[in-house]
Amino acid sequence: MEAGHRPEVERHGHFWLEVAIASVLGMTAVATAFSAYQAGKSERGTVAHYNEGIRDSSVSTGVLLEAEQTLGADQAIFLEYAKAAQQDNLELAAYLLNNLMSKNLRAAVLWWSDDRSDKYKSPFVDANPKYDRSGFKIGNHLSDQSDKLFAQAQKSHKTSNRYDLVTVILAAALFMLGLAGVLRHYGLRLAFFGIGLLFFAGGAVQILRIVTG
Repeated sequence: MEAGHRPEVERHGHFWLEVAIASVLGMTAVATAFSAYQAGKSERGTVAHYNEGIRDSSVSTGVLLEAEQTLGADQAIFLEYAKAAQQDNLELAAYLLNNLMSKNLRAAVLWWSDDRSDKYKSPFVDANPKYDRSGFKIGNHLSDQSDKLFAQAQKSHKTSNRYDLVTVILAAALFMLGLAGVLRHYGLRLAFFGIGLLFFAGGAVQILRIVTG
């Protein structure tokens, strides 16, 4: 009876092991697909953020360069205006003020000339509300935005790499579980199932860490 009972035990043991293998194998396949999808999604985000960052950086460089050139030209005209005024060349000073200066610069110079020339050496100070520095503000904002996009790209790339690693771990689990499913020796099946289960658990933990991190 004992000899006849052993095959029955082994048969039921194989049955429940096959159920366990199939269950874990299915969950591993789903986790692998999820990890691969998230890796691709994160990598697409990386490319998008890098492209947007490069675009904003390029625009920022152009805007700041134009603002610097405008400031340099305004400073040069103002220097000639200050020299003419100091030399009492009122005709030249008036010509520079009314004909060569932009509206922005002229308003800034008039603000500076109105009893503020003793306090400030030039109208190009932050306290001057008449001098428009919006070009610098826009350029610096775009530069900051570009830095944030590059930081997001690096973060997305790191997340993609982590999911790639998880995919490799889960692929190893699929391999071990696949072997466990085809082997006939109960002990070997159990051993490969245990190893596959460990790989699956490790991959699942990593996914949870990424998702909750």
